This record gives sequence, C-alpha cells and structure tokens, in this order.
Amino acid sequence: MVASAGAEEKYVVTSDGGRVESRVPRFHFFAILTALKGGDAAQRMIQQGESGGLEIVKRIGLVDLVETEASTVMRVLKEAEKAPTGIMDVVLGPELSGIAAHESVGHPQEADRILGREGAQAGESYLSKDSLGMKVGSEEANVSDDPTIPHSNGYSPVDDEGVASRKRRLIVDGKITEFLQNRSTSSYLGVKNNGSSRATAFDREPIIRMSNTFVEPGDYATTEELVKEVKDGVYLKSFTEWNIDDKRLNQRYTGLEAYLIKNGEMTRLVKAPVLEITTPALWGSVRGRSKRLEFEAANCGKGDPMQGIPVWTGGPDTWLGGVRIVGGS
Repeated sequence: MVASAGAEEKYVVTSDGGRVESRVPRFHFFAILTALKGGDAAQRMIQQGESGGLEIVKRIGLVDLVETEASTVMRVLKEAEKAPTGIMDVVLGPELSGIAAHESVGHPQEADRILGREGAQAGESYLSKDSLGMKVGSEEANVSDDPTIPHSNGYSPVDDEGVASRKRRLIVDGKITEFLQNRSTSSYLGVKNNGSSRATAFDREPIIRMSNTFVEPGDYATTEELVKEVKDGVYLKSFTEWNIDDKRLNQRYTGLEAYLIKNGEMTRLVKAPVLEITTPALWGSVRGRSKRLEFEAANCGKGDPMQGIPVWTGGPDTWLGGVRIVGGS
C-alpha cells in the first residue's frame, strides 16, 4: 500500500515563441489487497489519483473505499460460484469500460505507434495512417480522451510542446475520427495537432500520450435500468487482470467482482469469468451505455527510457451483446 503527494512543475519554451509555466499538485494511492481462504486466494489492485492536494483523500472517501474493497475480495473468495461460458451478453462496469477504452482505443490511436515508431518499445497498432473514418464499432461506441477535465489525474490543458490541449473524440458512433497527435505526426499526416505530447521530466522527450480516456455516457439512467435489458449474461464490475497483444487487437479481461444476470436482475457472484475478444468485436457489440461516468487512476507506461504518466481510465456501464465468456474458475 503506497500513497504519495507532490507537485508537477514545468517550464516549457519552444523555438516558435511558446512559453508555458505550470504547477499541478497530484495525489496518488496504490494498494494490492489479497484474501486467503484455505488453498484459495483472490487479489484486488486499487489505484486512485487526482490533481489536487490532500483534500482528495476525504473527497473520494479513500478509507471507506479500501474497507469496502477488502470486504468484497473476501466475499468473492467465500461466495463466488462457477462462471458460465459461451456466447452471452456482458455488461462492463466503469472500471472495465475504462481499461478497454485505454488499451484498445487510446493506445492503437496514438499516431506515433501507428507510424511505427513505438514498434520496438511499446508495441504497434492494428490501424494504419489511412484508418481515419474506419468503422470499428456500433453506433453506441463512443470513446474520448480529454486532458481538460478539472481535478483529473491526467490533467494537462497545455501539452509539453506548448500546444493547447482539447478533448479528443477518438471514436464517434463507431467510426475512428482522430488520432492522438504531436507536432511531428500531425504535420506528416496533414491534420491539425490536438496537443497530445507529454514528458515525465526535463530530460525526457515529449511523446504522444493519453490523458483521461473514457467511454462516453449513454442514455440509460441507472445501472439497474441497463441490466434489465439483459436476459442472460454477466456483469463485470471489476477486474483482476487483463492482457492485450502488441497491435492492440486481441485481448482478454478476467473479472473479480462479477455477477450472473438472469432475466434482467443481478443474482449470485461468479468466479473469474474471462471475456476474450478482438477490438472490433468488442466495440462492434456495444448496445447501450448508462449515464453514470466514473474514473480510475492509472500510471501509463511508454517510451524508452520508460515514462510512466498519470492518467484516468473510465466510462459508464457498457452493454455488450452476444460476446464470448471463455472461462471461469
């Protein structure tokens, strides 16, 4: 369990006359909770972080959050039953929506990765420079990256090349609408720069990074209202692990706190259901989204030397129709 507080101070001067001075205080909390029962174990990783001071601890209810999560891990270990397998509907909670948005939308839509620069460092992309306008999801698939959200972990209103940042609509109604760009890639591709360069220190090169990447909220008023649409399926509220290939195409997510859905109601806990899917299949299966929007903190790694940058991942409850759950313990 680690908590840290500090301030990120920057002074950026560019050759075209730009000058930006900033000071952003940040708080970050990281913990791994492990529950043991007989020969079984369950584990939960918690990350919370925002820009601001120690008032964040009270605002997010950190103590209560840790107690609740510890209780949940033990409850999963004691009560969870075998998960179903096969084709079914799956509802992703905000935590799962967020990690999917970050890993299978944000990363493959970094222009430097698309152009091949990151191939030997952080991986490649299943997309090409000609993929703008490409349909990769249903009309319910809407994913954005927004560095201007106040108090966010990825708050960065001006990037480290002195360019004003803005909200980036990465996927709109299932179509790829823009990549994350810096001065170099936007010039090469002939598009407008959207201010996505960030560096972790004065002696590190600014490279294209995400900020706060999330699935846009939808029309269902509550989680319960959305779940009522599902006859048979699984609700994945939190995850214990995820994996994705270097091109950000094939991926799997293993649920931690997960519930069986029967006739529109969440019923019993199920143990470690695994969603295995491709990026187009995931976003192509989106049928609906709730209105609530929640975020988790993360430290996104990229570059050589490695640069770990503070970000948020998030979203609403996201309903996927007819996807495959391949396993559970």
